[in-house]
Amino acid sequence: MSRRNEWTPEDDSAVAAGVLSGRTAREIGEGIGRTHRAVSVRITHLRKAGSIPKVNITSAEIAAQEAVEERKRWKRAKKRAFADKCRLDAKGPSYAARMLGCSVREVRELLAECRKLKEQDAWKDKRTRSCSRCHKVFTTPHKCRFLCDSCNSYASSMGW
Repeated sequence: MSRRNEWTPEDDSAVAAGVLSGRTAREIGEGIGRTHRAVSVRITHLRKAGSIPKVNITSAEIAAQEAVEERKRWKRAKKRAFADKCRLDAKGPSYAARMLGCSVREVRELLAECRKLKEQDAWKDKRTRSCSRCHKVFTTPHKCRFLCDSCNSYASSMGW
């Protein structure tokens, strides 16, 4: 059983360049005069040795990684708004964590802060009107409430 020529550094560099450019083992093998199986085995050896990255990264993946790095530099308020948008789009906290480059726990904290701020904002939007029963002036966050608290409790006890 004879063995083919040993792999030379030139062959290794041609294989590495081919893999990094996205070519298949068959295409690389045709270029250097080896079978696609031999090239596949050599790619595996080079990956184990660390000469070739384990994963070929496409330009889209690089852009996505850069976007995550940009989001990591966002202020907390902007991160909170992004996490809330993901929640409204029915995407879970794990998705928001991946997109923001942080932990799921931190995203849950951001969403909790967002809920608290929304509750505080709800009380800012109050309406002042007079009670339609006793004519006392009262303030409420409800749009359709026309009775003060005491008249409202009386009305609910009467079954209105």
